[in-house]
Amino acid sequence: MSEDAARTFQRLIDDITRLPDVPPDSANSHLRSSEALVRRVNRAVLGRPAAAGLIGSNPPRVAEDNHANHAMLMSCLYRLNDFRLLARLLPWVYRSYHARGFRYEYFPVVLRAWKQAITEEPDISDSKPLLAPYDWMLSHHEEVVAMAEDPSLPSLPANSVWSEEAEPLLAALLEGRRDQCLSAARAFVESPRDLPEFYTKAVQPALYRVGTLWESGRISVAQEHLATSLVSRVMADLYTRYFDPEKSKGLAIISACQGELHQTGARMVADLLELDGWMVRFLGADTPPEDLAKEIGERPCHLLGLSAAIAFHLDKLKDTISLIRQSTGEQQPKIMVGGLAFDPMPELAEVLGADGYAPHARAAVELADQWWMRNEYKPVPC
Repeated sequence: MSEDAARTFQRLIDDITRLPDVPPDSANSHLRSSEALVRRVNRAVLGRPAAAGLIGSNPPRVAEDNHANHAMLMSCLYRLNDFRLLARLLPWVYRSYHARGFRYEYFPVVLRAWKQAITEEPDISDSKPLLAPYDWMLSHHEEVVAMAEDPSLPSLPANSVWSEEAEPLLAALLEGRRDQCLSAARAFVESPRDLPEFYTKAVQPALYRVGTLWESGRISVAQEHLATSLVSRVMADLYTRYFDPEKSKGLAIISACQGELHQTGARMVADLLELDGWMVRFLGADTPPEDLAKEIGERPCHLLGLSAAIAFHLDKLKDTISLIRQSTGEQQPKIMVGGLAFDPMPELAEVLGADGYAPHARAAVELADQWWMRNEYKPVPC
C-alpha cells in the first residue's frame, strides 16, 4: 500500500474509534429486527426505477445477499462495540462489488436506505446510536472510493504472500481437475515432513488467490466452491497416506465457530497439530457453543482452536469463548483463534478473549508448542 493510502487508511481507522458505544438494548433490538430491516432496504433500493443502473447486470438476488450480509455484520459490530473492522473492510467491499458491476453511487443510496429502515422500524426504540456508523460511512464515501480505486491497496487477505510453489496446484484448481490437483500434491509431498510446507506454501496461497479472483469478478462462486472442494479431497488423500504419528502431547479440539461453514483452514491446523504429536479432535464447521462446551466438559483439553472466515461471525466467536471460560472452571484450555476474519485486524483476538492468534496453520503449531514447552496448560486428564 502506498504511503498516501496508508495514511488515509489510518485516518479512517482513528476517526471511526470516536463513534459512541452502542447500548446492549439497541444492539439486541437491531439483531432481532435484522430480517425486517433487510426487507425494508430491499424494497427501498431495488424498488427504485434506477435500481438496474446501480447494480449493473447483476440479478436482484446479489444485492439482496449483500443487504443480508450487511445486517449480520452491523449486528456483530454493534455487539462488539468496536467499529475499526468496518473502516478496515469498506475499501475491499467497495472494490469487490464495483468489480461485479455495482456503481459506487449504489453505496450512498443503500446506506441512506439503512438509516431510514432503522429509524422507521417500530421494534427499535432507540435508533440514534445505531445510526452513527451510517453517518460516518456516508461522510467518508469519497475517501473509501479513492482507496478502492488505488492499485496499491492489496487484496484480502492483506498479509498473504504469494509463493510460486502454489502455481501447479492453483492451475489445477482453476481447471477443476482432481487428477492434476492430486499430482501437484504428490509431487510436493514426498514425506510427512513436507506437509507443513505444502499447506502453507501451496494450499493456503492457492486458495487465497482463488478468493482474489472471485473478489475481482474473474471467476464465479461455483468455481470458488469447486476449488475448496478439491482441496478437501487432496487433504483427505494426504491424510490417509501420512497420518499415523506418535502422540506425545496433549489434547487439542479444533473447530470452526458457530455459523461458520468454512473449515479448510481449521482442518489444516488440526492436521499439522496431529502431525506434531498432539491428540486432535476436529469438529468441523458450525459447531454450536453449547455442544462445544459439553464436548470439552466430557473430554477436557489442553488447547481449543477456533476459526472464523466471515467477519459477521466474530460476535458468535466471542460468545463461544465466554461460554467456554465460564463452563470449564479450573481446567480451562488455552484458546487460539484464526481465520480470514482476523486478517484485517489481528488484534481482535484479544478483544474476543482469546489467548492467542495464528495467521496460518504452521504458526498455530508453533504457538501451541510455545505454550506446551512453557507448561502454560492447565493439567487435564488425557
